[in-house]
Amino acid sequence: MHVATEQTPALIDYRYVGTNPSNYACFGSEESICPEDNLYRIIGVIPTQEKVNGVYENRVKLIKNDYYTETESGLLTNTNNNWPAKGGYGYRWSQSGLSNLWEESQLNKKVLNTIYWNHLGEYQEYISKSIWYLGTYRFDTVLQTTTNEFYNMERNKIRTPFGGNYMTLTNIGLMYASDFGFSINEQFDSPLSKRTNTWLYEAIEGKYYEWGITPESTSHGYARCINFSQYGVSAYGAYDKENVFGIRPTFYLNVNVLYGGGDGTIENPYRISMKEE
Repeated sequence: MHVATEQTPALIDYRYVGTNPSNYACFGSEESICPEDNLYRIIGVIPTQEKVNGVYENRVKLIKNDYYTETESGLLTNTNNNWPAKGGYGYRWSQSGLSNLWEESQLNKKVLNTIYWNHLGEYQEYISKSIWYLGTYRFDTVLQTTTNEFYNMERNKIRTPFGGNYMTLTNIGLMYASDFGFSINEQFDSPLSKRTNTWLYEAIEGKYYEWGITPESTSHGYARCINFSQYGVSAYGAYDKENVFGIRPTFYLNVNVLYGGGDGTIENPYRISMKEE
């Protein structure tokens, strides 16, 4: 049970927790053996809205099992810094690096909601356009913040120094820090930092830093990332071209998507189908 926030009422959601729950799903393929690129994990069943001031409906939230890469955007970058991406490649927040606004980020507009979205083809119909919250947090408190506090801050009405919105309506996003925290089978009222006993960590081979969707509220122009090498959750400059991290597309399924088989294991992931109108 989540208490009411500045943007949401009190809500109840259901999440997969621990290091290896049976929450694999095959999305975008009907092959008998699900291709690795089509493996996703179910974050949980989360109440969300498909329009501003809309009705909250429980929807299945998916995240790609491994990092996404493409070659069309020009944002996929080789890096030799201290947190190299898998194979030496990762993404900048934005090519221009002028702000930390998610709605202006080329990760959002170009990579996730244009290139990735267009490549889904007919499977776009399985995805619900949804509200994503862009409430901010303070960089200098991130290591002391609990999972519950992250959840509340993500849904506050504090904007970045660059302005921006405190919510956006779109198809594809990235995970919240609270998604990471709630996947840990522990209490949520102690700091989230330095905790990685979760399937969201264990799923990634060659773990490294990963962008989240949330900006921060001070003058640094930072955005939140999931830091798999040290802290659990960190913040880095969205404008800094040296900050090259992984991304995993995240989205909500439509309410008319049905269970079509499977037991959720990696060998037999859940299959989905679309309810006929």
